[in-house]
Amino acid sequence: MLVLLRLLRAAMAVIVLACGLSGSTVPRPLPRLPEAGETWPLFQVPAVIEGFGAATPVAALGDREVLMRTGKAMLIYDRRTARHRVLARAPRGERFTGPMKAVVLPGEIVWINGSDVPTSLWRAPRAGGPARRVLDRFPSEDLVAGMAVEAGTVVWWGYHGPAYELPPAGGEPRLVRPAGFGSVSRWPWAHDRHGDVVNLRTGEKRDMAGGGLRDWRHCGPEWCVGGSPDDTEAEVVVQRLDGSGRRRVHGKIMPDGVFAGERYGVFDAPEWARDEKMIDQGRSGDVWGDAVVVHDRCTGKTGLIDPPELTEPDEAPVNPAGLGYPSLIRGGGDAAGLLMYWPWMRDRYTVLALPAPSATEPCQDDGRVSRLRR
Repeated sequence: MLVLLRLLRAAMAVIVLACGLSGSTVPRPLPRLPEAGETWPLFQVPAVIEGFGAATPVAALGDREVLMRTGKAMLIYDRRTARHRVLARAPRGERFTGPMKAVVLPGEIVWINGSDVPTSLWRAPRAGGPARRVLDRFPSEDLVAGMAVEAGTVVWWGYHGPAYELPPAGGEPRLVRPAGFGSVSRWPWAHDRHGDVVNLRTGEKRDMAGGGLRDWRHCGPEWCVGGSPDDTEAEVVVQRLDGSGRRRVHGKIMPDGVFAGERYGVFDAPEWARDEKMIDQGRSGDVWGDAVVVHDRCTGKTGLIDPPELTEPDEAPVNPAGLGYPSLIRGGGDAAGLLMYWPWMRDRYTVLALPAPSATEPCQDDGRVSRLRR
């Protein structure tokens, strides 16, 4: 029924456009964006887990397991058997909120706790065991845009800085770079808003020789995404720093969007692709809005996420999972790959999880192979 409704709306849009044109001009038909479920496999997880309460997905742990957060514990949910096990319980008097960001490593999982502001940093064995709080006071209350772990050292940064690190032994966080840089697509590289891409560790700069992008560019050491230079508001351009390998993707650049690992781009959905215009583009914390376009640079695949509306605002029931109107798309907190989820059937979430770019898997693009490094 939902697919039929979208087809009817698309047809109506073409008819209205045709009626507004004079003479024999033939209107250009509106393009079609494939649904995310047509492009990648989607799956569902429960929004409430018995004995633990409301649960939200955080990161994918391979093909079948998902890291999930509840106030009482971090859980590992097996989506094939619909069973869960405890990764780490919250200490007495504590609750897990957020998390803002999480990094899944071969031997441990590291996450930043907090909903509106970062409150604590935790580490737990990947095989399960007591959670260890290694930081309980952050030097900045800015939202955490990204996180990485380098040889045991945890690094995190805000949407426009600053960046801090915590060594494996703990202690006080150290400032890596003050505020003032742009988005980070692949740590430690960030766009500096002056036409260069800068290494926040070493200060090395790489010139965006290709240029030609406008509006909130997101760049790494090799690739950039940005607004179309010809003022086409419903298109995003993906290209190398030197301007080669250029391609256009349907979507609108977000000020606080993401180009994860220089591979996965998340863009605001153009108006013609939406069921309804509900929420303006932009991002606040883990909320992406009501309709987004996801693009995988390596495969060239694109998918639209536009969840159906569940209820009207004045009819939305109060429930422990926090579901209801509008059907917001949220980010789970995976700092290496990409995980997004949205309400489905009132007591479950639909999840899209794309793996972290790997140093061992080549990325095919316009005739050349680019090996993505973490």
